[in-house]
Amino acid sequence: MGFLIFKVMDFLKTPFQKPPHASDVPGAPRGPLDVMDVTKESASLKWYAPEDDGGSPITHYVVEKQEDNRVWVPCGESPDTSLRVGKLREGHDYKFRVKAVNRQGESKHLVQDGTITAKNPWDAPGKPQDLKVVDWDKDHMDLEWKPPISDGGAPIDSYIVEKKDKHGDWAPCQVVPGNQTKATADGLTPGETYQFRVRAVNKAAKGEPSDPTEPKVAKARKREFFKFWDF
Repeated sequence: MGFLIFKVMDFLKTPFQKPPHASDVPGAPRGPLDVMDVTKESASLKWYAPEDDGGSPITHYVVEKQEDNRVWVPCGESPDTSLRVGKLREGHDYKFRVKAVNRQGESKHLVQDGTITAKNPWDAPGKPQDLKVVDWDKDHMDLEWKPPISDGGAPIDSYIVEKKDKHGDWAPCQVVPGNQTKATADGLTPGETYQFRVRAVNKAAKGEPSDPTEPKVAKARKREFFKFWDF
């Protein structure tokens, strides 16, 4: 009897060992968890497979997002180590995490370092420079300007010319292509006083208006004529 008790106690002291080839949950995905190509509504995520798949193939990865330090919520699954996440809200901050899944269960999370803000990688252009009335008549004025100092990171698609008479508000009166820095504001009322300003537009937004021109009356411009005499 003493021999039997000794053997049982000896067995209980022996650490548990998994049988050879037993499967387990996978290790956590390897970082870094890169967040790229961020726009106002989406972002691309990239990570690396775990060093240990737990002895069973990874079936998929589960990605979760945290908006403005609130609760974690699922935002997508992927069979490989990348995912394009959509349905982000512009101007909000996000953090992401990912876990690997096999037949035995889920791994620990790989968590993104820092946060990203859902916004386009380009901004609205700056305001056009040096807007001037370079010629005029009783029913139109010719305008010229220089491009903005900053295009916001995206090419300028067009310019919007706005006008205002002394009794009204600013209103668009002309649109020209982004490679053109001059325009004619026509259809003016003779004798009326006008001011003009210009906005640059890219794929992000309409930019700030230029400084307005000085008030100018729509009237015929006095021309200087020279008569040449034959001697």
